[in-house]
Amino acid sequence: MTPPPEPKGITLSIDSRLENISLVGVAVQAVCAYMGFSELDSFQIQLSVVESVNNVVKHAYGEQSGHEAMVAIKIFPDRISFQILDTGKIMESVNQEKIEFPLDNRANLPEGGWGHYIIRTVMDKVAYQTVDNTNILTLDKYLPQAG
Repeated sequence: MTPPPEPKGITLSIDSRLENISLVGVAVQAVCAYMGFSELDSFQIQLSVVESVNNVVKHAYGEQSGHEAMVAIKIFPDRISFQILDTGKIMESVNQEKIEFPLDNRANLPEGGWGHYIIRTVMDKVAYQTVDNTNILTLDKYLPQAG
């Protein structure tokens, strides 16, 4: 039995500065267009990846430059996969799936804490692990079914 071919892919590496994150967004947008995602899906995927990298810079590295944040993009026949890698502080709240707030009082909505919720809502699969002092957040989005 022949093993499946290696997926196409690229790896992006930026210094941990907030102003570099927009470069990741541009690359993700281009790859999503290449994959044939709709404009809305492409925007939502881009938002999820950019938010993930933003979390690395802000929380894992404490907004200190001089650290590497990487995004490995892999293209499979049925999905696109993003691995966001860093060697900073481990994320504790990555499994936050829901935000609790009173529906009748929108004035008191929390300003922060929406990132993981948005990512989990947009992406089809989200996984987080630490291997050999490297934090790996994997975000998968399946291609829409041809109809």
